[in-house]
Amino acid sequence: MTNATIVLVLVVDDDAFIRELITDTLGDSYQVVSHETAETALASAAIDQPAAILLDVELPGTDGYEACRRLKADPATAGIPVLFVSAHDRTEDRLRGYEAGGEDYVVKPFEPQELTAKVARMLQGAAERSRLKDTA
Repeated sequence: MTNATIVLVLVVDDDAFIRELITDTLGDSYQVVSHETAETALASAAIDQPAAILLDVELPGTDGYEACRRLKADPATAGIPVLFVSAHDRTEDRLRGYEAGGEDYVVKPFEPQELTAKVARMLQGAAERSRLKDTA
């Protein structure tokens, strides 16, 4: 049985190999659209309203932390969950991601099964928050 609902996930990473790896990992379950810069991703997010954004920290121009802060400050994109996918592996790096508004953090190189599980869990949490908001 196929799911009739298309779930859009944005991937933002300046490394083409990582974008392809994430697309290959998630492509069977989600429609994946990728961007090389935060600027193009921010514009796309406002228009396309993805279900989630996977965001690298090191990007040309605006870094991932700032991009996440901007997403969370904009009412049109504030509810989109953000998962950082970064080679920055220190506790301080992960904390900066959470402080910027990220829901979770995965360190590169990542295990495809872990990434898939975290995206699914993040989307389930977002759906539950949406249901609770509608109920309230």
